[in-house]
Amino acid sequence: MVDLSFNMVGSEGASELASLLDRNVTLRNIDLGHNGISEDGAVALLFSMNTANRTVTYLNLAGCSSVSASTRHKIECLASFNTQSVPFRRHILERISSISYLRCNGHPDSSHYIGGVVDCLLYTSPSPRDS
Repeated sequence: MVDLSFNMVGSEGASELASLLDRNVTLRNIDLGHNGISEDGAVALLFSMNTANRTVTYLNLAGCSSVSASTRHKIECLASFNTQSVPFRRHILERISSISYLRCNGHPDSSHYIGGVVDCLLYTSPSPRDS
């Protein structure tokens, strides 16, 4: 765990950390609480977790009051997703792709449904581990 809480990291520091997370293969827990991180800094971290990083399983932004509840929730979802085994993550992504296909075929309510399914799968599914 890396505890950087109460260190005035700010949004610029969070953005720099996000660029480092793109290459991270070992760091799992990061505490950035009470660092004055804005929505922009949190979104940079979220983007990194969504595109490149698959190891961070906990990212604390407590006390960063400028970060929206939506961004916090997305970060929590991605961190939770990273706790799952690789085969299980592939399985989830395949399911999401097939559900997303519904949206492309003119089902107007499917985007809201997709978000609910993703949340349900991330938070309630068993987490098989790699051997």
